[in-house]
Amino acid sequence: MSEKFVQILKKYDESLDKAHIQEYSLSTQLSPGGFSFAIFHTGLNKYLSLESVEWDYTTHPTELVKLLDAYFNGHEWLNFNYPNVLLYYEPLHTTLVPSPLFDQNQKELIARFNFNVPENHLVMSDKLKTLDAHLIYSVPEPIMRKLLDLLPEYKITCHSGNFIELLLTQHKNLPAEKLMFVNIRSGMFDIFITQGKRLLFHNAFNYTSKEDVIYYMIFVMEQLAINPEETEVFLSGIIDRDSKLFEIMYKYVRHISFLNLSDQFNYSYHFSDIPQHYFFNLINGRLCEL
Repeated sequence: MSEKFVQILKKYDESLDKAHIQEYSLSTQLSPGGFSFAIFHTGLNKYLSLESVEWDYTTHPTELVKLLDAYFNGHEWLNFNYPNVLLYYEPLHTTLVPSPLFDQNQKELIARFNFNVPENHLVMSDKLKTLDAHLIYSVPEPIMRKLLDLLPEYKITCHSGNFIELLLTQHKNLPAEKLMFVNIRSGMFDIFITQGKRLLFHNAFNYTSKEDVIYYMIFVMEQLAINPEETEVFLSGIIDRDSKLFEIMYKYVRHISFLNLSDQFNYSYHFSDIPQHYFFNLINGRLCEL
């Protein structure tokens, strides 16, 4: 492992076999701070491996391309032609547009009205079925070209759009109460507020300290008239119960739980060593393809 990469985890089932590569699918997630991937056996409906690394946070496309090249070159399991490849991309900015107001030919104009779009970025959009809306975001063109080189025929999706679909699908039959979901990432975190089948709020925030996270959580709660003493907060991402971040959250929010992986999939026994909320989006994201 290059000194550029910090290994978060590396789990491989002994049954993985290169001869059966056409029976496997690949799920990947790319962020300014790292890369994760999981191998899924479609016939067995089973996840067989999970690997994740972090690197120094960077939004510079050229540097990200170099990091991707270096990482892929050192990993045999990333250099096969999988019949199905999903990639969840973590952009810096997104905006949601209701379908009746969305125009494919105007998506660049809408994006530029809502956030800065650098010259070398391509404006993308994902249709969210649960919301009847489109999520607009941008991806650096050099990264798109490199991903096409590394992962031919890959399908790219914005990570937050996928997260929204998962939350609204999995919680649609619960009582129509306001729920908060906080997804911790490298250098950023997401807040989602749902109420039954409705998405009330979504935004992503930069943070450098645990105080930044709780500040934005409480601020959002105040704006949406949510009582931190009563509202359920669900956590995902790399956060543990004994961490300083969890400690300060629990000081202000009383009801905190961790999200779990879906029981619609099977998992290698190695997954029992991994907290289920760590890679909730990467693993559960395949539900949106069913």
